[in-house]
Amino acid sequence: MSLADRMRAERRLTVKVGAATFTGDRATMEQALSYSAVRLSDAEVCRRHITGWEGVKESDVLSGGKNEEIPFDAEVFAMVISERRDWWGPIAAALLKDASDRVEERRENEKKLSSGSNISNSRKK
Repeated sequence: MSLADRMRAERRLTVKVGAATFTGDRATMEQALSYSAVRLSDAEVCRRHITGWEGVKESDVLSGGKNEEIPFDAEVFAMVISERRDWWGPIAAALLKDASDRVEERRENEKKLSSGSNISNSRKK
């Protein structure tokens, strides 16, 4: 597996909302910051990152639809997410929180490395 493939795998995210489970890629910090700057809707954040689902029934996306699970379809998801606030809120929150958590994790690691290098630098003097 290439480094890029490993990085993509690390960015995979699963969000459970009710009986449905959505999968996709977390937002990078760059994306999360740009979404805030342009005030992107939570539904649009979901459209940009969700690439799969399980447990979604036709009746979840179509009034009077069958009570049978349906395969993920990006076009259907793009249309239905704007009507499903109960989905877009938790999904967008999870996507952006994961990005934020990873940045904080990286910041903490940099602090640890920085303080460690300061100690070794001061010992060299």
